[in-house]
Amino acid sequence: MTSRKLPLAIHVCPPSGASFEVPLKGVRLTIGRSARNDICLNDPFVSRLHAEIRRDGERFVLYDSGSANGTYHNGQRIESSVPLQLGDVIRIGTTELRVADITSTASGAYKTPPTFHFPQSNQPQSSQIAPMERFILLKADVLCFSPAGGSTATPPVAAPTLPQPRRLKPPWLPLFSKVVETLSMDQPLEETLDIILGLAFEAVAPERAYLLLRDTQGHLQVQAHRATPQATHLEVALPWCLCTHVLQDGNPLLVSQLEGLNVNPPLTGSLIAAPLVVGREVLGMLYMDSCLDPACFDQNDLDLLTTIARVAAIKIENTRLLEVRLEARRLEEELQVAREIQLGLHPTRPPQLSGWDIAGLSFPYREIGGDYYDFIPRSDGKLIIAVGDVAGKGMGAALMMSSVHAALRVQAQTARTLADIVAAVNDYLVESSPENKFLTLFCAELDPATGVLRYASAGHEPALLVRADGTYLKLSAQGIPAGIMPGFAPTIHETCLAPGDVLAIYTDGLTESRNEQGETLGIERLAQTILTYRNLSASRLRDRVDEAVSCFVGRAPAADDLTLVLIRRLRA
Repeated sequence: MTSRKLPLAIHVCPPSGASFEVPLKGVRLTIGRSARNDICLNDPFVSRLHAEIRRDGERFVLYDSGSANGTYHNGQRIESSVPLQLGDVIRIGTTELRVADITSTASGAYKTPPTFHFPQSNQPQSSQIAPMERFILLKADVLCFSPAGGSTATPPVAAPTLPQPRRLKPPWLPLFSKVVETLSMDQPLEETLDIILGLAFEAVAPERAYLLLRDTQGHLQVQAHRATPQATHLEVALPWCLCTHVLQDGNPLLVSQLEGLNVNPPLTGSLIAAPLVVGREVLGMLYMDSCLDPACFDQNDLDLLTTIARVAAIKIENTRLLEVRLEARRLEEELQVAREIQLGLHPTRPPQLSGWDIAGLSFPYREIGGDYYDFIPRSDGKLIIAVGDVAGKGMGAALMMSSVHAALRVQAQTARTLADIVAAVNDYLVESSPENKFLTLFCAELDPATGVLRYASAGHEPALLVRADGTYLKLSAQGIPAGIMPGFAPTIHETCLAPGDVLAIYTDGLTESRNEQGETLGIERLAQTILTYRNLSASRLRDRVDEAVSCFVGRAPAADDLTLVLIRRLRA
């Protein structure tokens, strides 16, 4: 066995076509010709469910799933299972699979930000604006909207000749280098935005500066602000027509001599604003003004602010995308853990009973599902066989499936009768599950010595008993689903499996599989498939059923979990 720690990978080398690599990172990795497998091999010598690799602590173990042509490990056909180590060679059909170091990594790199662009100022065009609004910033951190009394206004037009600034300002290229350096640092977004606004405030030298972002409802929220001592107490009153020019049209804005504008309320001083734009989406804006100096800003200031806004918008968007990706990764990791736990609850191997051949399969519709099956040996030599289907899909169904698994296992270890076991599980689910959660359950007790099968159904699909003589019957049983009503007393039915008989227990995800024309597979097609191949081993019969379902469905997408258990009594 290997002394190396995880992770490893399976390097697949098909006889034709490119090789590929599959990481060994889950509890189970299935291999076969069926498209439902984790590794699907287009090889006529491979069974549909040929083999699987399961994790056992710090090692991986290779199992043959009852394949027709066998699974070979380092040139030797395996009987049941064998532990894997680095460098091992597995041969399935004509395909070679090697246990190797993992070399492929998940792609997670960001795209390179676009080249910095230094735009010219876009002056707003003159037009009449309908009754407007103004937004008011009170003492830098209170933001509200109020109507302006129905007046109209003409958007500002920059003066043909901009006055020269009255204060000396530092060169902006060194300042911009500091901005880029700040944006590249790994620190909280709020801190980054505050530093950027501080650098811009120092370079442009306004009296007030604000960085505003839209929240999830589209409302502007102040993220950072600066003000000189003289302007701290002053209110910002900006006509909505100016705000629209920046936030709706995505254009930078430079206005000098505000007192010359025909707006209500009247404005004084000068202002500049630049949108925070990514693609066609305006995330917010950088806003600066001077209430006292009508010629505080020039074209260079607008170019600088616009460039800072463009680069800052990329940082904001990347941070948001990173947060979304991290949240998605967290959910994916949680789902993977849940999937591994759920797969661990499914039987690793079918029970080995003299005179009997048993096989099962379960494929969730999503990462995790609500289907359940189990084989539980009892102390008296009998075998509990359970197949369940939780209403709904996803995490809630998977959690309830886990509860059913635990409850049945506990009850089966007692000396209770089958009826008492099913009733106890039902009462447990009624007490511990939400009102809208329930499951259908087919629970049977097999006596391997006599072939007698006693069973109960809680609203489940009828099991299918195919006789050796070519006839079949449905094992229907009345009953409401488990988890709905307390005190449910199941009716116990009894039948006997003769040599050559096959019992199929399944969930409705199998018989209700739909093809591209909307037709369902149905129990009759399932019965005919089992009748045709009833003399095969249980594992090969399982493959034929899976193949029949795949051929019937075609390219139609799966819509539900699918589970099948086959119990075949061998001929003497």
